[in-house]
Amino acid sequence: MEEQENVFQSDSTGSSVPTDDRKIPVRRTTRENAGVRRYDDDYQWNLMNLSVRAAVRNFGNMVLDACKAELVQLFIEKKALVPVKWENLNETQKKKVVRSHMFLREKFEDGKFIKMKGRIVADGRMQDRSIYTDYSSPTAKSRSVMTCLKLAAVQGWDLLKVDVGGVFLCALIDDSEEVFMQLDKSLSTMAKDWIPEVGKFIRDDGKLIIRVDKAMYGLIQSAKLWYNELTKFLKENGFKVGPSDECIMMKHTTGQEAIVVILYVDDILILSKSDTNRKWVKDILERRYEKVMVTEGKCLLYLGMTVIKTAEGYEVSMKSYIDDILEHYGKKLREYVTPTKPNLFKLGGGKPVVEKAKFHSMVAKLLYLGKQGRPYILLPVQFLCTRVKAPTTDDERKLEQVLGHLQLTKAWSKVFDKSKIERVSTYIDASFAIHPDGKSQSVGTHWYMKHAESKRLL
Repeated sequence: MEEQENVFQSDSTGSSVPTDDRKIPVRRTTRENAGVRRYDDDYQWNLMNLSVRAAVRNFGNMVLDACKAELVQLFIEKKALVPVKWENLNETQKKKVVRSHMFLREKFEDGKFIKMKGRIVADGRMQDRSIYTDYSSPTAKSRSVMTCLKLAAVQGWDLLKVDVGGVFLCALIDDSEEVFMQLDKSLSTMAKDWIPEVGKFIRDDGKLIIRVDKAMYGLIQSAKLWYNELTKFLKENGFKVGPSDECIMMKHTTGQEAIVVILYVDDILILSKSDTNRKWVKDILERRYEKVMVTEGKCLLYLGMTVIKTAEGYEVSMKSYIDDILEHYGKKLREYVTPTKPNLFKLGGGKPVVEKAKFHSMVAKLLYLGKQGRPYILLPVQFLCTRVKAPTTDDERKLEQVLGHLQLTKAWSKVFDKSKIERVSTYIDASFAIHPDGKSQSVGTHWYMKHAESKRLL
């Protein structure tokens, strides 16, 4: 089922955020520009933004219901937020207070409106990154995912996908660093109406200060806290981290059957020959995290890929992801047999691209596609990555050749058959000073497993 959504936002001041071409500022932790609203060229909202009050005028009580569900979940069900009195905070704690934003979205299934969903997000841009020595969270490498699928084909493993809901709220904030957040007047009033006990904590200006006890969406350390929580839990249940990828967890049962778990934030893929083993992993995750969605069968969607079990093994297609990219671009394209021409590195000038943010977005989507399923497009895509700050119409034509090639070949898929891996070969090449500005160098790697091949379906 296809899900579509429109997004609205309330910032911590309760006012609407600009929806035109203006940019939003990057908030400095030192508060040097407190009270001054400026617009930075490096940041731009690509969402439709409205305050909660404006959203209520447009969508009625369903917005209030969505806000209530989110507030009750954070304060009562998940116990992620604890109200505090402003006067009880010291000066250091007061400087750590970050703003919050309420995002509202309409959820559709099969083109039909289902409900309005709200999510409160902390403004992590206000956090001091210098105090966090390690806040980046790893995700499974593309080559690791592909290797696991090949092993699944060879060993006859089946797949089970688990999606943990509200993953960040399953992890506690590190005791070594306190985080405080401010709710705007609108949200504070709603919290008081639905959770009366918070009323005595509301300040004279109508805003509510809260201590964040669990990893909120938006905080810079939240993804790493969730990774630490999940891997610790799996280790307690006998899993070990893979030697070449810290997001591949493995366990051997008493019968020496292997269970492999691939971690990618809240998307978890379980591989095992035994249905009992896969169900056991699912059950322990459900008992630990409660809100768990499970998908199994011969066709799974995972990380933008459609993974299909066939008589030969597994077939991986990214046709749906490519269709989404082409729809997002929205222009009629000429189809190309190859993704680039020999003049790729030649800067041909041209006029500045009008839709600079869209150009940047398309290149980012193609970079993900290249790393996941179409590695041969990475050469032109990586060149286009060097052009996102000041793209020209000549760069746009090079982008459209990549897109035109994908339009022609979107039905191509990768097949992992049941034949054993007899040989793994790796090729590495490097070039120095190939860029016009003389900076950096390029290194290319290619690894090949015998019998894992591309399949053209034209």
